[in-house]
Amino acid sequence: MGTVPVDADSLFRLNLLSNTNGYSIHWTVTEDREYHLEWTNSLSNAFQTIETFTFPTSSYIDTEHNNIPDNFYRIKVELND
Repeated sequence: MGTVPVDADSLFRLNLLSNTNGYSIHWTVTEDREYHLEWTNSLSNAFQTIETFTFPTSSYIDTEHNNIPDNFYRIKVELND
């Protein structure tokens, strides 16, 4: 499973919402993948893994970095063994 290049409905989506508790991050998942949520406060710095998830978990609330003015997130996706 995963994205299918010839299917317009097959995509990976990441949404980030700011709220009073922190940043709420949601993404699409499939059963055969591992998702590493990574964060940095500057694109010139290395990303740090916040948490690693597997299906069915597809969201995380980051309360640790909500007082930092610049936040960048990414999801690193790997096949499960």
